[in-house]
Amino acid sequence: MTAADIRDADYRRDCYQNGGIRERLTLFDPRFPAISVNGYRSDSRGPTAAPVAQWLADAGPTLMAALRRHNELLELAEQPALSPSLDAVMQWARKRGLSAREAQVVAGLTLGQTQLQIAGGVGLSVNSVITYRRRAYQKLKVVDRRALQALYGRSMANG
Repeated sequence: MTAADIRDADYRRDCYQNGGIRERLTLFDPRFPAISVNGYRSDSRGPTAAPVAQWLADAGPTLMAALRRHNELLELAEQPALSPSLDAVMQWARKRGLSAREAQVVAGLTLGQTQLQIAGGVGLSVNSVITYRRRAYQKLKVVDRRALQALYGRSMANG
């Protein structure tokens, strides 16, 4: 939208004329009308070139998907977490045949700790944490942290 496209005279004056804005580019998904991305171009930069506008249009679905996911994660973060204790996850891991060290590493990973944090917390090198992680993943038949957390979540949901 250029200044000429703005019907509200006060907004046009305050944002475009006094603010030095030449145009606004808006990306939105009609399926999720509450989410939009706005970009403003200043008078000093001139109008948006057609290839740039096309690039934004092409990237729009990806940008909107990322923004929707960002909002989902923010909403999840606002919900009270029913986080398991380290001991509870370790007991769960031990019942599945993991060694004590593998269980420590799995518990840390399940609770969102980094490998560096786990190493410092249990007195291991990062390389040892990586080794225990690989062994635990093989035993639990998971390939990454997400799969591990999902396995733990399913186990807890099923009792």
